[in-house]
Amino acid sequence: MRKDSLIDKRYRIDNVIGRGGTSVIYKAHDIKGGRICAVKQSGDDISREARLLRELNHPRIPSIWDVVEENGYTYMIMDYKPGRTLLDIAQSKGPQRAEDVVWWMIQLVQVIGYLHSRIPEIIYRDVKPSNIILGDDNTISLVDFGAAKKYNSRASKDRIYIGTAGYAAPEQFGGKGQTDVRTDIYGIGAVMYHMITGVRPAGLPYSMDISGNEKEVVLIPENIKRIIEKCVRHDRNQRYQSCTELIADLYALRERQRESQT
Repeated sequence: MRKDSLIDKRYRIDNVIGRGGTSVIYKAHDIKGGRICAVKQSGDDISREARLLRELNHPRIPSIWDVVEENGYTYMIMDYKPGRTLLDIAQSKGPQRAEDVVWWMIQLVQVIGYLHSRIPEIIYRDVKPSNIILGDDNTISLVDFGAAKKYNSRASKDRIYIGTAGYAAPEQFGGKGQTDVRTDIYGIGAVMYHMITGVRPAGLPYSMDISGNEKEVVLIPENIKRIIEKCVRHDRNQRYQSCTELIADLYALRERQRESQT
């Protein structure tokens, strides 16, 4: 879509800020409301994603404003979250400070934990650096809910298998039951690994040999390594069983980091 194109005679397109699958995300201006917004353009049906977002209310998740059908496309108008993706940061700056990574992961777990607290639980299913935006105030936002779904306690498996290699848990690739809250915990561990080493996780989706990988990249601090390893266990029964468990260990680690600096 060209710069200055108008959607619904109201939303003026500025520039592309993201791409994924069949969708493109634009920064735009609401010329009637005088606000900056994000516009997701898709050739697919994104009504399910729109309905899900309308049910959510969290400062680190974009609120949906409108859904427009025009020119054979569906446009979802939502909050614009300024900043850089963690993927962009990892690619341009490499390994990040352990203190920063732990703080970002605490915030990420808070957002994912909010999704898991819904009834029924919402499983995000695509936790990866490109879906996490870091603002200038060092706070993160979670975007792109195209893969998210509500947990179905009566289903034995997912009908559609969705995931990004390198961050997706084994159960996201079929034959291992329905995805659940522990699926997202796996993704959090993979993101943590990427940010602390600057290297995309290797050997996934079926295994993650941290000990083997770290010989070629940055040495992972032992206290962080233990948390990552527990997140990405092949057997989900051996992972953290909830965001509550995971965030407790992250907060404890952050406190130890602070004490070591005094």
